Amino acid sequence: MATIMSALYFSSWSRTTGVAVKPHASPVFHAIQYLYGRQSLDQLRRFRAFGGAQSYPSRTKDEDDVDFSTGSVGLGVAMTAFASIAQDYLLAHGDDGSRTCPGG
Repeated sequence: MATIMSALYFSSWSRTTGVAVKPHASPVFHAIQYLYGRQSLDQLRRFRAFGGAQSYPSRTKDEDDVDFSTGSVGLGVAMTAFASIAQDYLLAHGDDGSRTCPGG
């Protein structure tokens, strides 16, 4: 897992890449975020403890660049699949997704 995630994050990842991290990969994810300066050493030392790094990264609980929290009963797979389909639809119809939603 460490080799795969390192290859993805350090050679293929960009700020527009959608990220979904399962709990099994969260230690590597948090270590990479630490190397990028987005995770503190204190949070890593308190992994899974109050105020520490989360066992499944979350946009609401962490400052990490995670787009989908996948710790909930398989919903991460459905969310990522639907987001990919929606993105493909927008691109096929000439929308790069940079516009905001009406009223948003």
